[in-house]
Amino acid sequence: MDTFKSYSSGVTAPASHAAEVTPGAEALSVATRALFVGGRGDLELTMLGGETVKLVSVEPGYHPLRVTHVLGATTATDIVALW
Repeated sequence: MDTFKSYSSGVTAPASHAAEVTPGAEALSVATRALFVGGRGDLELTMLGGETVKLVSVEPGYHPLRVTHVLGATTATDIVALW
């Protein structure tokens, strides 16, 4: 039973969906609310606003990033998209 079903889901609300991410040429099917990184490394991303950015030595954990694409130069591992 979802007692929060009648509430709207804002960007700061907990994620309702998740998918494993394979960095590469294909964009994500939806923009993320956050990324979970399991193994430390670099993230090369396309942000929701269209900028491409490289985040160096990202620690494992939850990162509130609105992302549309995790690019192939990414070295971080065990990435999960949350939305």
